[in-house]
Amino acid sequence: MRGDEVVLVTGTLAPVAEIVRSALERELLWRGVEIQIAVIATRLVTRDGCWTGSVDDVPMFGPAKAAAAREFASSRNVFVSQCFAYGDHELDRWILAAVGNPIAVNPTPSLRRIAFQNEWQVMDWRSRSARTAGRSHSLKWKGEVAR
Repeated sequence: MRGDEVVLVTGTLAPVAEIVRSALERELLWRGVEIQIAVIATRLVTRDGCWTGSVDDVPMFGPAKAAAAREFASSRNVFVSQCFAYGDHELDRWILAAVGNPIAVNPTPSLRRIAFQNEWQVMDWRSRSARTAGRSHSLKWKGEVAR
């Protein structure tokens, strides 16, 4: 809503990341925010229109995420110190350290320790509906019908 550019930097394979990008764009549009999200993900080698199973260039995790964030910001003439990054795993520590506004979201215990050591913001975005989903599932498991 502020006009920020959103970039999904992920270690997952690019075809899967594109599906996530599309779903996220649709969700945001449903909420009244029309945006095009860029994707930086692990790319696969293709040969004759088929994936070979090999990774093209470097896998997008750890230090590669930080390098990708710096390169993307530079390509947009944005100072990386003005960028935000969100991560949940200790392998995100490099991208979080590379930006001016690192945020650990629902962090693993190891990332939580790293965040506190570096005085990064920590957020808990776990929703209540996610907690009640398990309860609903257990009712069905016991043979009861949820209505």
